[in-house]
Amino acid sequence: FGDSLKSDSGGFFNMGVGSVLESWGYGLEGQERVFEKGEFGGIEFREGNLLRASSPIDLGAFGKGYAADKAAEILKSVSQNFLIDAGGDILAFGGDLGAGHKSFKIAFENPLDPKEAIGFVQSDRMALASSSAQKRKWGDKHHLVDGKNLQCAEDMLAVFVQGEDLMSADAYSTLLFVMGFERAREYLQKRPQKFEALILQSDFSFYRTESFEGELFLG
Repeated sequence: FGDSLKSDSGGFFNMGVGSVLESWGYGLEGQERVFEKGEFGGIEFREGNLLRASSPIDLGAFGKGYAADKAAEILKSVSQNFLIDAGGDILAFGGDLGAGHKSFKIAFENPLDPKEAIGFVQSDRMALASSSAQKRKWGDKHHLVDGKNLQCAEDMLAVFVQGEDLMSADAYSTLLFVMGFERAREYLQKRPQKFEALILQSDFSFYRTESFEGELFLG
């Protein structure tokens, strides 16, 4: 799945960015060493579910979504109403909350102020993932890496993706963020995948796909 996203994005999405993040001191409590572009690792997939990696494999783009999907499978066996909040990525199922409330109301968080919303959606069934650089920053770096140019992706403010499952929504929100606004918009206009998206540029200009659900408070 991750390798197909690398191909689909023209290399902007890459699970091999773990070596880049480590070289920047990600997870090392601010310790940073000089990054050499040649240190970027590679991942080679082989037959029989084998792979050869010369880089730490970074599953951050969809590992959280995968875990939430697995948790949902367990919860469905005991409940028809639940909401999983996986650090801002949301999986809502059911929505029969009683007292006349028939759906979950989920806010789209303002990436510059977590106390504010830029919109909301009400849904009984939804996988909603978001990507923003604001919460994982250290020095002049953040965790969303443009895998083609080996630098922090700077063109996008936030991405919200609604999909059939949280793993793929999680992955596509990262893919769109690291591609940059214009490339992401072109990708969305041609996308064969079954997901909807809202992409937000640094000046709060935005593009949303035709079936992206929800109300926005943006101009």
